[in-house]
Amino acid sequence: MSNLEISKFYGGWSLGSKSGQMGSCRYSVGLDYKSDPDFITANKALVKDSGTTVTDLVKWIVPYNALVYSYGDTGKIYKNSAGTYTLLRTVANSKGQGMAVYGNYLYYRQNSQIGRMKLSDDSFTDNWQTSNVQTVSDFSPILPFMNFIAIANGRYLGKWDESTWTYNKLTFPTGYHIRDLGVMGEYLVMAVNDNETITQATRGFLFFWDGTSSTYNFFTEVLEGGGISSIQSNQEAVYVFAGGAGNIYRYTGATNKVKKIPFIGQASTVYIYPGAETNYKGLCLFGLAGGTSTTAYRGVYSYGQPEIGYPEGLNFEYPISAGVTQGTTVDIGCVQSIGNDLYVSWKNDTTYGIDKLSTTTNQLSATYESLIITTNNPNTISRAKLFFKPLASGEVITVKYKKDQSSSWTTIGTASYATDGGTVTTKLFGMGASFRCDDLEIQIILSGTSTMPSLSKIIFEYEQEGNL
Repeated sequence: MSNLEISKFYGGWSLGSKSGQMGSCRYSVGLDYKSDPDFITANKALVKDSGTTVTDLVKWIVPYNALVYSYGDTGKIYKNSAGTYTLLRTVANSKGQGMAVYGNYLYYRQNSQIGRMKLSDDSFTDNWQTSNVQTVSDFSPILPFMNFIAIANGRYLGKWDESTWTYNKLTFPTGYHIRDLGVMGEYLVMAVNDNETITQATRGFLFFWDGTSSTYNFFTEVLEGGGISSIQSNQEAVYVFAGGAGNIYRYTGATNKVKKIPFIGQASTVYIYPGAETNYKGLCLFGLAGGTSTTAYRGVYSYGQPEIGYPEGLNFEYPISAGVTQGTTVDIGCVQSIGNDLYVSWKNDTTYGIDKLSTTTNQLSATYESLIITTNNPNTISRAKLFFKPLASGEVITVKYKKDQSSSWTTIGTASYATDGGTVTTKLFGMGASFRCDDLEIQIILSGTSTMPSLSKIIFEYEQEGNL
């Protein structure tokens, strides 16, 4: 009798269906393997926070003291005070191009001008700046840096230092467009494409500027064969979401591809909007939007490692509260961390909302699916065994399998508090009639109510026929 054991779950999604780094899987949703890498359990849930007030796709979310402001793709500006959302204004000639708080004002970019709102009394001046403000139809981010705010202004970088508006502090070639802004260490990072329309861009660059030099300090091209969709930067690195193929690059002095998002489909596309990425508790979080892919899973992903010593992994952390995870009608507009809070804006066909990550509500079902495990000779599977923490009321662990790349899952059994009580930590399943297979896939579903089960290991016992 030989054992097939899965006890490492911390590698995240693999692009390959049969192979990947240690601890990787073919698919998962809602799993928390970072709190304790020796166990998998369920993440907390995204819960709709905005009620019925938000009626467009929010592209930017920014904090100010205890308030949170949002800016949507039809020009709507919302204020959130302790979970109560108010529509402050619908700005004309706007697609929610960019927004940031600086000093005593909320700055917001429109099609061809820049407005600002005085935070002390919510008074708006839509035409605060009109001189040499370039017409931008999609994204024109605004970001505080040093003692000024940087404003993407088409092929120019604008600067406002609370006394002087300079529309062209930096200039890029004709036809180029600043798609996103970030900060890496002492540098402002500008993601610049050779076309404003992401689907028509053929080249994408990272430009770095120290904020005082007369021009940018240095640059690098991201050789994707398309533009840069979004960047997420921190003290030591810039994560680059390039083109529409789902490739993730990391710049740390050189640009290297670190991951490709699976399930997008050949010749299909998906994008990450400039406001839909954030650093949350040491992980790079991002959401998918746009493109043509009907098979990509749309929600909030993480990329990173639990801590040093573990592999970096891609994990589908949080489906939106609407529950839909696939289809071109689902877009993630913004993913924004504010302290310990996480906000996610979304569109589901004609419904819109802003979710907030709950501190109390669990995702009531989380799924893990193994890579395809292939042997060189047929093997007879006879038993399976689960290892888990003592179960609490309402908790259930379901184990299923596929053999020889079948199209459907077969249920082996469940471990549950209702059946097994709250003291056992293992459960053995007989297969009834043993089965032979060359390929084996394993699915684990964790479900519960107020609490969720935690699984550490699963073993399949088999009779080996010949050498593996």
